[in-house]
Amino acid sequence: MNNFKSLTGLFPVAVSCLVLTACGGSDGEVGDNLPGKNLDVVIGEPEPEQPDPDNPGEEPSSDVLVNLTNDDPALFVPENIIADFEDVASLQASGSGWTLTGVFDEVSDWRGVTTNEEAARVGTAAVSTCEIGDNDCDSNTGSILTPAFTVNSDYLNFLMTGGATDVGAEIRLAGTETVLAAFQPNSCGKAYITDDEDWFHFDVSALQGEDVQLYLFDNEEGGCGFVSFDHFYLSGMAVGSQAASALVPLEPFRVTLPEDASDNVISRFDNALKMTASVEDNGEGWTATGDFEAPATEEAWQGNSANLNAARIGARGFSSCATGDVACEAQTGTITSADFTVNNDYIRFLAAGGSADNQDVTINLLRSGTNEVLASVTPQTCDPTYVSGDGNWYQIDVSAIQGQNVKLQIVDDSTEACGFIAVDHAYQSGTTSFEGEEGGTVTPTVAATATIPEEFQSKNVDVAADAFDEGAVVANFDDPQAMLEAGWTASGDFSSPADSTSWAGTTAVDAAARVGVNAISTCELNNNASGCDAPMGSLTSPLTTIIDPYLYFLMAGGNGEVPVGLRVLDSIGNELINYAPATCGPSYIDGNDDWTFIEQSAIEGAKVYYQLYDEEPGGCGFVSFDHLYQTDRDPASTDGALPADMINGGAIFLNDTQMQSIGFHASLPYADSNDTVIARFDDAQAMLDAGWVASGSFASPADGQAWQGTTRDEIDVAAHIGVGAVSTCEINNNASGCDAPTGTLTSPTFTVSADKPILAFMMAGGNGTAPVGLRVLSATDDSELENYMPNSCGPSYIDGDDDWVEIDLSTYAGSDVKVEIYDQEAGGCGFVSFDHVHMTSGAVFTP
Repeated sequence: MNNFKSLTGLFPVAVSCLVLTACGGSDGEVGDNLPGKNLDVVIGEPEPEQPDPDNPGEEPSSDVLVNLTNDDPALFVPENIIADFEDVASLQASGSGWTLTGVFDEVSDWRGVTTNEEAARVGTAAVSTCEIGDNDCDSNTGSILTPAFTVNSDYLNFLMTGGATDVGAEIRLAGTETVLAAFQPNSCGKAYITDDEDWFHFDVSALQGEDVQLYLFDNEEGGCGFVSFDHFYLSGMAVGSQAASALVPLEPFRVTLPEDASDNVISRFDNALKMTASVEDNGEGWTATGDFEAPATEEAWQGNSANLNAARIGARGFSSCATGDVACEAQTGTITSADFTVNNDYIRFLAAGGSADNQDVTINLLRSGTNEVLASVTPQTCDPTYVSGDGNWYQIDVSAIQGQNVKLQIVDDSTEACGFIAVDHAYQSGTTSFEGEEGGTVTPTVAATATIPEEFQSKNVDVAADAFDEGAVVANFDDPQAMLEAGWTASGDFSSPADSTSWAGTTAVDAAARVGVNAISTCELNNNASGCDAPMGSLTSPLTTIIDPYLYFLMAGGNGEVPVGLRVLDSIGNELINYAPATCGPSYIDGNDDWTFIEQSAIEGAKVYYQLYDEEPGGCGFVSFDHLYQTDRDPASTDGALPADMINGGAIFLNDTQMQSIGFHASLPYADSNDTVIARFDDAQAMLDAGWVASGSFASPADGQAWQGTTRDEIDVAAHIGVGAVSTCEINNNASGCDAPTGTLTSPTFTVSADKPILAFMMAGGNGTAPVGLRVLSATDDSELENYMPNSCGPSYIDGDDDWVEIDLSTYAGSDVKVEIYDQEAGGCGFVSFDHVHMTSGAVFTP
């Protein structure tokens, strides 16, 4: 332990007024309900402490908080402190028991940027690898391993901030590299501790009486490659956010524990409740179906793994073999892990169940995002009905898919003979075998080899973990004919592809990059039918709903000025953004530097067309592209999957006019649907100013959004064209509930045109008989010409293109008419939702 008491002097310490405000006090007082109330907090530069005349050799106290609060009684108890970093020299001294590497061994001053007056610390010094030894912030690396100590409290509290990569803290079983708990901070913008938000704790209650060591490390030389920490101490009181919950050391029963079994653990299968708790709640994030859904106890999934003759590692394993009066094969269902990254050659586990005749019980390896089965194992060991020893070790060869995000799934889909599956201790390993408990070598059965199907592979380019997520991929460009059948529209030289490689062009060369089977280049399109620059045309997607804030794609070609690239269009063809690449050569995408993004967060929920185009037959008149998909991954992410400096293709920002034609969860049905608009319903007051007449609940709107009702509250699913729509359900900020509001909205007079005789509008609500809907009235005498009453009742808002309604007014061409929208029903289904009333010719827009 390094509870430092020998100092040559005190460093400046301070508490900002912001901290005092955050503590809930006034006039410099610390609030009663927050940590720190009972401690002396230093404000500003402290007066140097004078030595005690009765103890002239005693150094000044380091029991002080700087820019922090903490009223834990154990905070400064010497025997509780594992590391306080007050005396670096004593840690570096020969025989100290501390193991130091890298910068911690080479440099005597570990404070780095923690001397900043805004930095927080306990005592007179904290640690930051940012700028130690006059180096830059990221390049320093090194580690600290404390002497062994015995866990005698429930929590290990500490301060930490820094990187989002390979930096952090681990609790290890003493004398081994077995990790019992680990924490990686994720605050790249903070190179030093700043406030109480940087307090964390390990829950070490399960380790009471165990000898452990604390391991602190910075293994990252690149972006965010720094870590700052201070004051690790044991306590019965948890301080700050939970970093992790430590697991008890592994204990094998009737089976060998491999040396590497504590590393890269996917699951121990010891605790069904912990397994199904969310990762955010320090669980494992497994999902369960069938008989395994919603486990009530820790042992809910143990089944016959509790048999006295069963082999296991830890407290229990998973078994679908029921016990008691229920038949072993009776239970069915699945359990599926959270995503994890393959970082070793094998996934190893203990397993039993199934047979050559019953392959409906399996351990599956799934590809994250698509849930495609990459490998599947049925142990075919039906007797006994539990894991019995080293003969039940299996492994999946995952060497070919390292770096991929996957999930482990346990499946029991059988109630027939041998219809059970037992699994325990799944982890990743880099070895093919290990030494057995009784001597000899144990070589687990390689029961399957995982491979990524070609459509999910990449060549000469990296992909992010979510690049193939179901529903997010707009196009993979692998098969031209399949794309056309899926609704893509091709023009020019893209039309009528002869085969699956017709659009590949020069991307067929070995140096080209691609994701999946094929990429596209207009250079030498159609097997070089017209050369490199001459081919022209476009590929336009079906209408696609924007579900994520970013659009990612690979693109090269052009020179920044010639018309080649990607456009985003609204549902009637208005251009929202245009990106033109500026690389010209080579004529194909060739690596990670071609990854490009467009920010589309401003119109999430909108329906748009994505159009790839080449309209230039001259110099640099080609474009190459591949793998268009939506993602919520920040393009500036430092996760290492893609360059942090991806090409910025721009952001979609709309003016008021552009917004009027944007459909959210819906689209305009005709090419002229934004030309002759009777009402947009974007602003209640503006409509009244334009001559609409309101009665009942529509009268005197408090603001422009007063009529939106549940179309505003359900914004993630409600449809609208432009800024907003209307629902009488909860109109006027829910002043009268859903059914009770009644009233009418009547338009100014307009003339029915023979060229645009169709009245189109979105509408939902009612039940077909309740008096809610839309009437067309004669402007001469207000007589009713047409009447539409919706019959959907729920939901209480328009929610898609199936809510478009049309009334043919050709009979009234040349006549002056009015539209009246009405809700005259205060009872059941007594609401109506509507938007975008307009006249149209009925001509469909074709991109």
